[in-house]
Amino acid sequence: MSDIIENDILKKYTAEPGITRVEIPEGVTEIDNFAFSDAKEITEIILPDSLTKLKPPARS
Repeated sequence: MSDIIENDILKKYTAEPGITRVEIPEGVTEIDNFAFSDAKEITEIILPDSLTKLKPPARS
């Protein structure tokens, strides 16, 4: 996974070609607005138990 995580917040996910499934690592507590805005091929996102906040829209 190519991503930017700061202070347990997923700020940006950069998709790799052909990847359709993403598993967010345990320890991430929040997903920022538009974190997946460039990940058009993603069809499945596995969320960790540690996630407490999902800022809409996480995907455009």
